[in-house]
Amino acid sequence: MRILLLSILLIAYVAASNVYSGTCRYGGSYVYENGYDPRPMTANEVDQLRNYGTQWSQYGIQKGQYALGQNSMPTPPKLPCFCHNCY
Repeated sequence: MRILLLSILLIAYVAASNVYSGTCRYGGSYVYENGYDPRPMTANEVDQLRNYGTQWSQYGIQKGQYALGQNSMPTPPKLPCFCHNCY
């Protein structure tokens, strides 16, 4: 169980720290967007992305519970958008 939880947390961290959204990408603490210079994330954006990682981790646990018949199918968290064009 501990290995499963650690795996889920690692996946959540990777998903939150290096996110791709078409022409926009988050890497480390920077926002990269086609047509714009890379910029550092604001403190609020870093917090939102960290919160997304936590929600993603909880989602993975809930999906595991769903697979065991202990929970209803969870809804995945929504990725925050820090770019000019979000779809």
